[in-house]
Amino acid sequence: MKDVPDNILQQLQEITPKSLDDIIRTNRDKAKLYLSTEAELTALQGPMPIGLVKGNISHWSFITFFLTQKSWAGVYLTGFNEAENSSWMTSAVTAINRTAVLTRSGSIYILVGEPSTEPDLPFICATLNGWGVGQHFGVPPLFF
Repeated sequence: MKDVPDNILQQLQEITPKSLDDIIRTNRDKAKLYLSTEAELTALQGPMPIGLVKGNISHWSFITFFLTQKSWAGVYLTGFNEAENSSWMTSAVTAINRTAVLTRSGSIYILVGEPSTEPDLPFICATLNGWGVGQHFGVPPLFF
């Protein structure tokens, strides 16, 4: 990035989140984003239907998007989808069974390796913006 002007690099550094907590920048009293707790993950333990696996997810993390006014928490799987060769974020997780995850959309994913405590923050921003909730919560304007 040696050919990029310093002011552009500075702007990129300013908008790029440093943590999950740094993604939601406005209406912070209405929503939180954080690594899912053991209790949240335990509550999702359950049977897994037999079906086609949509992908293997490595460097994975479970994150929770919590809406405070509704006391609603959605757990999402993020990581690297090896089949798509891309960062990935699923729809809400509905069941976890050891190394398999079922999402609201009916997709099944296999967890590969150990969990990561450093999810792909720019990709999460792009996903939230793509879902149409980013602007309301001041998510940095990063897109696919």
